[in-house]
Amino acid sequence: LKHLMLVFAFCTALMVTNFRSWQFRHMKRIGKLIFLIILKCLFWPSLTSYLKIDGSSRRLVFRWSYYRYRIWNILRNFN
Repeated sequence: LKHLMLVFAFCTALMVTNFRSWQFRHMKRIGKLIFLIILKCLFWPSLTSYLKIDGSSRRLVFRWSYYRYRIWNILRNFN
């Protein structure tokens, strides 16, 4: 978690420094990617434990794809 927070802080610092530059659009895209990776890091362990407890992987996959689709739509609306 400490490492993850360090990466997050570094990325936010990068975004702040590049806020007024021509790279802002590009940085936004990179930030979006980093945000998705962080989401995966946060949700994936809980999902695997859920899989172990529940066992019905089809429902899990459906729910995961649904949530990912929702998150992706939200991120696309930010652009």
